[in-house]
Amino acid sequence: MAITKEYEYEANTQGEYCVSVKTITIIKEDGVEISQTNGRTPITPFDDYSMFPSKIKTICDAVFTDELKAKYAEVFESINFPTMQEQREDPDNPNFGIAKQYPRGYTPPE
Repeated sequence: MAITKEYEYEANTQGEYCVSVKTITIIKEDGVEISQTNGRTPITPFDDYSMFPSKIKTICDAVFTDELKAKYAEVFESINFPTMQEQREDPDNPNFGIAKQYPRGYTPPE
């Protein structure tokens, strides 16, 4: 009675700046599938995707070119998020409670 766990990965692009990775976890008992679950992970240009299999890394490397990363940073910098101080001064602001958060791995220009 051997129980094994296998992983399968699928990737597709969602919009210009996101690769969506579907992880399929398959549990087998004596070679017969007894359970399957799915999960999704969005990956954006500045995320660390080194923990994924080479198939996914190859896709991300192809999609997230230096040109696309620069464009993504430019678009993100153009969004006018209120500062925490502005939020405290105007609780009626529809963005109240939302502070500018940089994407994982992105370092804003000085």
